[in-house]
Amino acid sequence: MSAALIFFQRKGVVSVHWHVVAGIISIGGTLFLADIFYWHPDAQGAISVLMVPMLQGIVFSLYFAVAWSVSRRART
Repeated sequence: MSAALIFFQRKGVVSVHWHVVAGIISIGGTLFLADIFYWHPDAQGAISVLMVPMLQGIVFSLYFAVAWSVSRRART
């Protein structure tokens, strides 16, 4: 996500809001995996690891709408 944002920032398309969204999603996924492996290990942890990208996609779709709205209002 960060590499794509840096690439698009060179074209002048990306605002700071998108970097915040990418950071929140990345940190959230990392904390979820740390919870699965270290804080609350469970026998079904492997299933949870498969769910992390899907959960990140859901969170991205929710934050996408918010970041898009905020970045449009910041331009005007």
